[in-house]
Amino acid sequence: NIDAGYNAITLPVQLLYFRQTVVGCEVRLDWATASEQNSKSFEVWRSYDGKTWVKLATLQAAGNSTNVRTYTFTDTKPNRENQYRLVQIDNDGTQATKTSSIARTNGCFEETDNGISGLYPNPNATNEVTVKFYTDRTDTEISFEIYDAIGQLLSTQKRSISLGANIVTLELNGLAEGVYLLQARGDGWFSLPQRLIRLGE
Repeated sequence: NIDAGYNAITLPVQLLYFRQTVVGCEVRLDWATASEQNSKSFEVWRSYDGKTWVKLATLQAAGNSTNVRTYTFTDTKPNRENQYRLVQIDNDGTQATKTSSIARTNGCFEETDNGISGLYPNPNATNEVTVKFYTDRTDTEISFEIYDAIGQLLSTQKRSISLGANIVTLELNGLAEGVYLLQARGDGWFSLPQRLIRLGE
């Protein structure tokens, strides 16, 4: 049996364990089955908040086996906090899941290396701000989010980016004088927020 959330679904696959190990800035996932019958595949999913999930890989299952079978997958670009979900798929399409605990890789995605490295002008009294941004991720489009001082999301603006250094321009229309936080969010990751000071026009 594999835990499937609210409903327990019995599948012809006996899962022995689903483990995660942080190795440097990577997370290795290992799992094993005691037996399998008509098993098709395993999917590995990742979440940074326990709500939004991104599929990382699909691994072929044994199909039919009465021996212990082991599997492994390494997430080479995890977030600071990671939760993983193992989805077992049967040949008839039946699915069940097993969710891991939180794996933390603090210090592996530093603001100085990845994320927003500069805002200008800042303080800002114009209707737009230029953002200097660097990433070693493969996202082709990310969202830039502006929050007020109490953490309320005010706006989200999507921009196309490429691997390496980027410069984008964001609109500031409608923002009153005050202090704001600007954060970049990609596919399963987010940067440290940068403070943006808004002056009266």
